[in-house]
Amino acid sequence: MRILEGGVTVSELDKADRKLKIRINYFVLKRAWYIFRKKKKNGNMDKFYHLIDIDRNVYNGKILGDGYTIKLKKLAKELNDMTLVDERVFKGEMALEIDDISIEEWTKYLDTIAAIPEIKQRTLRMVANRIKKGEALERILKGEYVDKDGKLIYTKKIDVTVDDVESGKTMINFEEKIDKAISEVLEVDSKEREELYKLSYYMQSGSKMNDFSELMSAKEAINKLNALKLSDLAKMDEIKLKQYIEILSRQLKLAEATMVLKTEK
Repeated sequence: MRILEGGVTVSELDKADRKLKIRINYFVLKRAWYIFRKKKKNGNMDKFYHLIDIDRNVYNGKILGDGYTIKLKKLAKELNDMTLVDERVFKGEMALEIDDISIEEWTKYLDTIAAIPEIKQRTLRMVANRIKKGEALERILKGEYVDKDGKLIYTKKIDVTVDDVESGKTMINFEEKIDKAISEVLEVDSKEREELYKLSYYMQSGSKMNDFSELMSAKEAINKLNALKLSDLAKMDEIKLKQYIEILSRQLKLAEATMVLKTEK
């Protein structure tokens, strides 16, 4: 076994890399549920843990915190069957690609949430969000806030440290960044983001995306159609323009009929 500088083996580095990928990918899985399902019926996080049949504490403590790998092979197969996302993603053998987020950012965020109980996390997010809106930390910690009518309200004092507040800022800043990346992936036509696209598609629609390349072709056609301008249509003669209108009308009827079928399921 090859030994690297500092006495670390290649095997140990591979194991650490896999654990980090597990932590990242399972966080994205959970976050995608939160983003796309939170406003839907039966979209709360308890339903998420029930769906994948893992205890909340095991998921957040062992998988997100430690990159825990026992029994993930079985879970990876089940998640692949459910979402069509490559099994290797859920085994930590492949990373879900997220733009503009470094390994250092991932590690700092995941280590932060692993060290703080969920109840305290909610408090720190609340404090950080209020600071972001311009409220004074001293007033927040005293349990004071101004309601929508401008009335000063007193609640229970908040017992957090300066380091806690910084942790809260780290959490909300990272979560805003990751939420934006996950939310926008369905608008991007990219083969490089195929697995994240499949995951987001499933979380949004509740169904598997059976053919990524076919969907990309459809999106390309839509984009080309959407790019047509009045000046392009003006170049058509009456016969071609009439054919164009007939095609659009037929496609609209097909799309509307398909939407009715999907919403009635």
